[in-house]
Amino acid sequence: MVYLVVRMKGTVNVPRWANLTLDNLHLTKKFRATIIPENEQSLGMLRKIKELVSWTSVDNDFIKEFIEKKGRISSSRLVTTTNAENVERNNNNNDSIITENKSQNVDLSK
Repeated sequence: MVYLVVRMKGTVNVPRWANLTLDNLHLTKKFRATIIPENEQSLGMLRKIKELVSWTSVDNDFIKEFIEKKGRISSSRLVTTTNAENVERNNNNNDSIITENKSQNVDLSK
């Protein structure tokens, strides 16, 4: 299982320590989402910034569907069905996947 984390607040009047934590989670913009592993370190980071983000635990089926529709990774390529499976497999190795809910056709970039 992993956490789906969405940044709900903007960047104005956010303390430096919270910005640092948000940057480590790749949550640099409002309504950006990331998928992180479900462990004690991640939960500690989420509790630290609980006023700025919202999170839930999700299963692998939801992750695959979410990545295919809205997924971005660090390169400029589109997520396809074949590389969505690779991203899901790599996510088990504690990689972050960044998504943004702005349009139906979202390309891959960090």
